Order: sequence, then structure tokens, then C-alpha cells
Amino acid sequence: MAEQSQLLLLKIELDKLNDKIIDSLKKFNFIKDIEPDYEKNILKIKTTDEDNRAKISGCIFENNTMIIGMSMERATLEEVFVEITRGGVKNE
Repeated sequence: MAEQSQLLLLKIELDKLNDKIIDSLKKFNFIKDIEPDYEKNILKIKTTDEDNRAKISGCIFENNTMIIGMSMERATLEEVFVEITRGGVKNE
């Protein structure tokens, strides 16, 4: 599997979650998918293999929201396969 196909999975708990935050995050080309959970104020974000937590944190802070918690893990081979077959990851 090529390096460019790797994904990082971020789970971010916020003090509040709204569409403005999600719209701001979607502007980053390294973000491949965002799954919001409005009831729990949690974002699940799939990103490229680079550690972009500082950029994501800055964007969230600029939208007047605090991060309560953040965890990061590498995507499993199955998750990468699903993302590739959906056309989500592009080899450059």
C-alpha cells in the first residue's frame, strides 16, 4: 500500500458543535471525511497521513469553540480500502 493511501482518524470532543465549524474544517484539503455527532459534540475526522492536529485545533478555536479531548489513530487496512474504493484518497 502506498504511503499516500494512509489515513489518520481523529476523534475530537468539543464544548459545542455547529455547522460553521464543520464548514470551516472542510476547507482543508487534507481532511477526507467528517462525521459529526451533534448530541455528544464529537467530530470524527479522517485526514491524510500528516499530523495536522495544530491546524485543526486552530480552526476550531477560531470558531470560538474549545476542545475537550482529542485522540488519534491510524486507519486500519480495511478502512483504507473502503476509502480508496469510494474514491476518497487520491494518489498524487
